[in-house]
Amino acid sequence: MTVTVRRMRWLGISVGDARDAGHFLREVLGLRACFEEADTIELETTDGDRVQLFGPAHRYHERAQRSLPLFEVDDARSARSEVAAAGADVGPLEFDSAWEWFDVFGPHDLVFQLGSRR
Repeated sequence: MTVTVRRMRWLGISVGDARDAGHFLREVLGLRACFEEADTIELETTDGDRVQLFGPAHRYHERAQRSLPLFEVDDARSARSEVAAAGADVGPLEFDSAWEWFDVFGPHDLVFQLGSRR
């Protein structure tokens, strides 16, 4: 069985100052802030796609030095099992109130996430 990716739903980006960069995306591109916490802000397009900015003190800052895309799948738990069975290196299943996701580590330092809504 092959995992089916529905769309690229989220993109994580490391920045020097999350608050300042978030202000720029709100004012220049018109993105709406979904939430803002210490050293991170997540913004949304009118179609519901999201970008999250990580400042230097956030735990994802190093991880997102290269853009960190999240591809939406129907079921993150099943997708994790399938990807691992195919021989890929996968991280633990993580979650918040809205999503479940995990990292996939590919060749040539490729890192991305697969996730589904809860």
